[in-house]
Amino acid sequence: MTAAAAPDGASPSSFNWSAKALALAGGSTVSFALSAVSPVLPKIEAALAHGPEDALLVKMLVGVVGIGLLIGAPLTGFLCNRVGLRVIFAVNFLAITIAGLLGLIIDDLHVLIVARFVTGLAAAGAITASTIVINTRLAPADRATWMGFYLAVAMFSGIIMRPLTGLVGEYDWHWVFVIYLAGAPFVLIALLWFKDLPLAADTTRTTGKGDPIYRWFPFRFLLVGLSAGAITYLPAIYVPFLLRDMGISSPFMISLVLMGDAITAGIAAVLFGRLRRRVSERMAFVLTFGAAVIGLVITALAPDYVTVMVGMAIFGIALAWFFPNLLVAISERVTPEQQGRAAGLIKASHYGANPISIMVAQPIAALYGAEGVIIAGALLSLLIVAIYVYHMIARTPLNHGVAVPGMAGSRTVG
Repeated sequence: MTAAAAPDGASPSSFNWSAKALALAGGSTVSFALSAVSPVLPKIEAALAHGPEDALLVKMLVGVVGIGLLIGAPLTGFLCNRVGLRVIFAVNFLAITIAGLLGLIIDDLHVLIVARFVTGLAAAGAITASTIVINTRLAPADRATWMGFYLAVAMFSGIIMRPLTGLVGEYDWHWVFVIYLAGAPFVLIALLWFKDLPLAADTTRTTGKGDPIYRWFPFRFLLVGLSAGAITYLPAIYVPFLLRDMGISSPFMISLVLMGDAITAGIAAVLFGRLRRRVSERMAFVLTFGAAVIGLVITALAPDYVTVMVGMAIFGIALAWFFPNLLVAISERVTPEQQGRAAGLIKASHYGANPISIMVAQPIAALYGAEGVIIAGALLSLLIVAIYVYHMIARTPLNHGVAVPGMAGSRTVG
């Protein structure tokens, strides 16, 4: 695809093959960081958990990645104008590779938690840098399409990764961590071919980079990001235990069931750009969270693993559209100089939901099992749908702030 002229007078060549490779690869890092261990969580629990506290720590092998993502996303947004995206890409892909591979040799649950935290920190840097590249080197009309491509690559890589890690996990859970070798080539791409560009000022907008963040950042999207994060990550953690309660303990079988959402999400992500050209931002959120309600209810009430796969497949539509719709909505409301900080904050809210939701969900799981946690996610999704439907019916203003000419008519920033 040939990008339209990039904003701020940048040449379309600024979004060359190296920028595209790193932008698309960044989306996969979070999938790798969060999902690689999901099929073997029950095996890790059997091998390393020696009490209730250790059982919670095993789940935090996913949750602590969220803490790393929570810190790494805003940190990257702060550093991108200071050290450049080239350094951020190279350092973070190197850290993902090294910290990920440590899982091959670690048998201490606490040390493994630390390695997983570093993996999350680095993944946040890579994925935040990726979205900054898309939002600053492409014209607004092209961003939704490339956000869809970006997430589609993440989902399709998960389709390959999950059965592969599940199959390897049948032999030994340690070997799932070899997947992190995939980060090494992108270190070389960043160092040898990717070129930094300054994030030039956008003269069509009247807000300046010196404005305090409370004057230009739309903080309501932090709540949307927090909710979407909780709804996204809880099924990845609790569906394996739901399947275990059905008598399915094989990591390979668990990975195949979890593929249901990845396959649908990969297809839906490719269609995201087309969706956003046809429906409003709010309607896109209604469709996204609505798909989450339906998919999670079917999953929680499923009598067998086939029905779980159906529910997760529907849930995959939500996975495909949560994040791109958030990022496109944010990109339309801030200047190029604010893109890094804005992307970092929205990602922080999304990823910060991971450890927070695990701590909240664990008591629910103790009382009602894994299905209770998944139903809680469906209820949260339903609440978000109701809020957006109310605002659509009430026709409340979509934006408040500074007029931005040339974006979907007369849009505003705020």
